[in-house]
Amino acid sequence: MLFFGIQKSVYSVPTFEYSRLYETDFLTFCNLAHTSRFIVYLLSSFHFFL
Repeated sequence: MLFFGIQKSVYSVPTFEYSRLYETDFLTFCNLAHTSRFIVYLLSSFHFFL
């Protein structure tokens, strides 16, 4: 994902579709990171109650 960003800056492809794809990919990555953090938080609080 980061590689695509570097590639984009190097070649600077002026394609709207390509930039949109990169943007959605980045948003998906952020959502995954946020969700995994939330799951870890839930698990830790669950262990606290156990």
